[in-house]
Amino acid sequence: MRLPLKILGIMKGEQKLPFYLYPLYLPACLYSIIVRVRASLYKGGILKTRRLPCSVISVGNLAAGGTGKTPFTIYLCGLLKGKGFKPAVVTRGYKGASEGNTCVVSDGKNILMTPSDAGDEAVLLSRNLPGVPIVMGSNRYEAGMLAVKSFGADVVVLDDGFQHLALRRDMNILLMDAAHPFGNGHTLPLGYLREPGLAAGRANLIVLTRSEAATSKPAGLPPGVPVARAAYRQLSIYNIWNNRVIAHGKLSGKSVMPVAAIADPASFPLILNGLNAKILKGKFYPDHHLYNRDDMSDIVAVATERGADFVVVTEKDAVKLLAFGPAEIPFLAVGIKMELIEGSSLLEGFLNKMPAELS
Repeated sequence: MRLPLKILGIMKGEQKLPFYLYPLYLPACLYSIIVRVRASLYKGGILKTRRLPCSVISVGNLAAGGTGKTPFTIYLCGLLKGKGFKPAVVTRGYKGASEGNTCVVSDGKNILMTPSDAGDEAVLLSRNLPGVPIVMGSNRYEAGMLAVKSFGADVVVLDDGFQHLALRRDMNILLMDAAHPFGNGHTLPLGYLREPGLAAGRANLIVLTRSEAATSKPAGLPPGVPVARAAYRQLSIYNIWNNRVIAHGKLSGKSVMPVAAIADPASFPLILNGLNAKILKGKFYPDHHLYNRDDMSDIVAVATERGADFVVVTEKDAVKLLAFGPAEIPFLAVGIKMELIEGSSLLEGFLNKMPAELS
């Protein structure tokens, strides 16, 4: 079930905490205690970690989604390939029918699974990372071993791995929203955090995403942890069914309706502001929503009613909508990439040490 945007804004710290959410304070405290005890058990060696026979870099967050793990993972794998490494991505395959099973989503040449089986993020990674195997599985050690043995991976990039403490990693990269890094400061279900803010101290590098919207350094970051800044860049706009690229100027003055099933739906229309188009009221679904034909019919009907010239979706949504078109209204995907705009030498310095000091 999708949270109302107002509640989502409260959890993220964009709005004041109202009194009617105070009853959630106790379960949030209990949740916080449980995750802190769990982390302490791993740190003390009571709960055991396993190590892969290669370097492991984790990309994760404290918030419950919406900080840009997928585009950053794509960016990181590009850096690794440029340095001559053979990376593979290990992901959970969230919301796919095969979630929990260890499967090869892409062998680096062919995409072997659909979004309904592997989840949207795994397929999106596969489409954007030719030459990089994508393996999914809830058992990250088993999935990582498959990547090493089957594809000769010398670096495993652990997608959404900050809380997966059972697998030892050589570097923890923690992504945080530059404007609201700790949300409202509370853990689930009162706030947006998977762990208390103190857990950020486990990171080797903090990357503040959406830094184009926040210029000052946020308060509360752990001392001694290096901080880099990242921003989104529009890459291209293309028709999702024929991949034909659309010049940005052709959308100037046109009416476009955003459609997205992402953790932070309010952020998507903001990305479209540079198009000089008329941004209509969007239609949003729960994060990782798996579209069906009824959804497609509904989207087209609403877009027609609102006078849209185009429906504009994220690439994450495009991979799931491909099976249901083309439609009467053109569906365009906005391709974005993430790049470091400050502190790139911090990440480069770490990568330059591999594998001699880490393998």
